[in-house]
This record gives sequence, C-alpha cells and structure tokens, in this order.
Amino acid sequence: MEAGLPSDELHERARDGDGEAPDGATPDGEAPDGATPDGEAPDGATPDGEAPDKGAAPEDITSVPGARPGTAMFPLASVLLPHVPIRLRIFEPRYRVMLGRILASGRPEFGVVLIERGTEAGGGEVRFGVATMAHIVQMAAQDDDVLVVAQGTHRVEVLAWGEDDPYPVATVRALPELAWDDDLEPLREQTEHLVRGVLARAAEFAETDWDPDVGLSEDPVEAAWQLAAIAPIGPLDRYRLLRAGSAEELLSTTRSLTEDALDTLEPTLGGDTVDQALWRWLDEDGGA
Repeated sequence: MEAGLPSDELHERARDGDGEAPDGATPDGEAPDGATPDGEAPDGATPDGEAPDKGAAPEDITSVPGARPGTAMFPLASVLLPHVPIRLRIFEPRYRVMLGRILASGRPEFGVVLIERGTEAGGGEVRFGVATMAHIVQMAAQDDDVLVVAQGTHRVEVLAWGEDDPYPVATVRALPELAWDDDLEPLREQTEHLVRGVLARAAEFAETDWDPDVGLSEDPVEAAWQLAAIAPIGPLDRYRLLRAGSAEELLSTTRSLTEDALDTLEPTLGGDTVDQALWRWLDEDGGA
C-alpha cells in the first residue's frame, strides 16, 4: 500500500495530527484569515489567474470538460501539495462516512482543501478554490477514530460546492501538471540548498515539521513540490505555491518565501546578516 510515496523517509516524517497536514497548521485548528501574502484573497482563482465560475448552474458545471461532480472533500487548516504524504486522524462521524463511501467506490481518494474562514471541526467553514487530491495508501481503525495515511497526487480547482452529504462535496476538475525543463536544475539545486539550510537553522531553536535531511524524490517536478512542502512557511504562503502555473514559478516562489522566512532567524545567525547567511549557504557545497 505504501508504493507511490515519494520516498520512505519523507513518508515516515509526516507528522500526526487531529486532521492536520504536516505543514504548520495552527494548534487550535483555526484557519488563516484568507489574506494572501500580497493582500489579495485567492478565492478560487486558477494558477493562470482565472477564477472558476462559481455562479454557474449545477447542470452547466457538470458539462465542463473533465468535471467530476460529487468529489469528497476534506477541509483543513493546512495545505497538502502533490507528491507529499499526509497523516490524518479521522474522528468526526461525517468523515468516517466519507471513508466508507470512497473505499466502497473503488476510488479511494478525496480532495484536501485549505479553510479560508472557520475551523476544521463542526462544519460551516469557508474554503479556498484550489485543492489537492489525496490517495489513501494505508488505514488503521481504532476504537474512536481512524488513522489514515494518504498521498497527494494532483491539483484540482473547485468549480462548485455541493450540499454537505454529510461531508463536503464539490465538482472539481484537474489542473495541468507542471512541465520540467532541464534548464531549471540550477534553480532547483539552489532552492533545495536554501530550504534545507533554513530548516537546519530553525531546528536549532524550535521544533520543525520536517527534518532538514529528509529524502526527496528523484523526479525533479515531484522534488520541487516536496521542497515547497517542507519549506518553513505558513499555510497561506503554501497555498500560493499550490497555485503555481509553472515549475519555474514554483521553485522561484519557494525560494523567495524561504528567504523571507530567513528574516525571522536573524537573531540566531551568529553574527551574519541575513544576506550574508543566505549567500554563504548558497555558496556551500557548490551552490550558486
């Protein structure tokens, strides 16, 4: 069942949580307030900047090429990215119903979507419009809950939300996969070196969600998504990465957001300025 995870090490480093992805969700399950880092709320806009038509009638939505109505959705206060594992503890009855139905369907997957306003438990939350499909690879039933390990597969945009049944459902369609260009390899290497360096420094004074030495996929696009997942940034910044329109945008934005995160570490840089530390890390081990 574990085949398809990007690496055993990355899978093993996925953290437990009460329905939280391993990427920095708030401790009380509160979702961020919906503002992106640049102050604009990404309320369902696709990576090319075009927002899905949320006002279309259901019969029109289902006629959109590639539309998948009735897709089970799991809102969280954190972001799941493609090619990244997630561990969930399912305790709400509505989501236990969801698990039973999707397992019986022969297609054991559901969408993970970031909450814009509201909380993870109880329902009634407002959700963003781009999600990641998660394929279940392992389950373990307990007395009061079910532990689920799933793997992010691909991105989808939400065309329309349906009525909860009893869990959230939506009509979605897949977004294009990112294409790789070998000319991006230097940028990928620089981004990886920076992300690992900032993670290592952050781990010196605080608990981090990922080990700085966590293994990544050998596939460059998968590795780019995994770098975006382990970067020490918040859920709104990670949602921005989820909406990337190209591999270059994904890597460059991951690098930029990680550089911004480095600013918060300045008191621990041992005499270096932020810029000095950044370029020292990039120069080490053959970095550009």
